[in-house]
Amino acid sequence: MGSLRDRTANFNMAELLDERGVEIIDGDTIKKIPKDFLYSVDQVRTEFNDNSLLELAENIRENGQQSPIIVHPVDSTNKYCIHQGERRWRAICLLDNVDTVDCLIRSNNTMYQQLSENIQRENLSPYEIAAAISNLKKKDNIRSTDVSQKLGKSKSWTSQYESISKMPIELISLLKLKNVQDINIISNIRMSSKVDLESTLSFIKKAGVITRDGSEKFKNKLSNASGDKKPSKGKTHRPTQIEVLYNGDRGVIMNGSDNISINSVDIIIQDQLYTVSVDDIKVIGYKKLCLEKV
Repeated sequence: MGSLRDRTANFNMAELLDERGVEIIDGDTIKKIPKDFLYSVDQVRTEFNDNSLLELAENIRENGQQSPIIVHPVDSTNKYCIHQGERRWRAICLLDNVDTVDCLIRSNNTMYQQLSENIQRENLSPYEIAAAISNLKKKDNIRSTDVSQKLGKSKSWTSQYESISKMPIELISLLKLKNVQDINIISNIRMSSKVDLESTLSFIKKAGVITRDGSEKFKNKLSNASGDKKPSKGKTHRPTQIEVLYNGDRGVIMNGSDNISINSVDIIIQDQLYTVSVDDIKVIGYKKLCLEKV
């Protein structure tokens, strides 16, 4: 038997979209689209577990596809771009006895809707959320505050995830390898790496399971130790005396943290590090300096 593409070569698109057994859900029509006529690009989810996909494929083989995926209308490639449900499509592609995918065709889908849905379902890793936020900002040329509004999230929430993208690649890779998914642990690790990257990498490599408490203690240990050392001539990451207001909270700017190319700065609010846009903060004053007599 030839491939699905060969078997359907002599049919027009209308015949391919078999509407037998169509259900109506909130005014949407579910269509059965050949899996070869679907493709994925610019998806929020970027990490797929092979074993999990195999389990999902077996479930679909036994019980059928329980919910449709959402696709954009057919485009210039004569195919349908997947908006939501790439994982289900990938699983179905593993099945030789399933040729079609149940789909809802919608024309008003956005990456913001996709990201918001996956966040609500807790389907994404912190690293995927961080990458998605970064991609949305670049694609639409917007600020972090705009992303927060579109997602219905606070500025601090967006900044916390966005800061992951600014971490060293080797640090992110090591955290992924250790399967660190807790945003608070990642934040503690990021703050630690600002003080001493090499020690932080060593800590992660040697640690069995990294907990919130363990990462907090390590962060405090590095911070206390750095306070006893003489500052280097390069960039330091200790708090300055510059007080700022961010999202209603008072914080201080970290010395040497500004990055003009990405228009952002690191600030500390109640021992929590955030990377925020300079447009989103307001300088409200300066802490009293303790000057040494010369």
